[in-house]
Amino acid sequence: TLPWRWLRVADILEQGYWLVVTDQGFVTVDAKAAVERIFYERLTPAAEAVATQPLLLPETLHLPAADAERVTRFLPELNACGFGVSALGPDAFLIDALPVVLAELPPKEILADLAAELDRPGAPRKGLDAWRREVVARAAAQAASRALRVTSAQAAEALMAELARCAMPYATPRGRPVMILTTYRELDRRFRRA
Repeated sequence: TLPWRWLRVADILEQGYWLVVTDQGFVTVDAKAAVERIFYERLTPAAEAVATQPLLLPETLHLPAADAERVTRFLPELNACGFGVSALGPDAFLIDALPVVLAELPPKEILADLAAELDRPGAPRKGLDAWRREVVARAAAQAASRALRVTSAQAAEALMAELARCAMPYATPRGRPVMILTTYRELDRRFRRA
């Protein structure tokens, strides 16, 4: 949870930041990082059971040989993360479901992006659970960059409320800050008012 008694989104800046006023000061929020954290936590509930959304029309994805080999090798892990993917041939895959949080996004693009990064050096040595968290973090980052269309203070406040319910609202799954607090006390000190 967030430490403030109240908050109000004062402005949505063109550079992808929200300016939020709280009882303790003001907070600059990286909107993409906030949505990335929210998507990550939607994709990784405590029970590790990810809600899956079947596609109305399954899609076929053709990949370059190296990417296809990676997807084939990691099919069980992808399916455990909520992706409904099956091999149709050496370089073709059927996508028939996505994690619910990604259901509004283009399935082919999401899987093609993930395929290119599935087998980074060192990833398998971290263990299956760590690898799954990394896949989910990558999917959340891709989803956040595609889904971020917050244009009103009310929508930003709704996302801030959801962010407050996150287990770790202050950083993305990869450790980038989501928000920076500038307290009123710090402002007084900087403006030499105290």
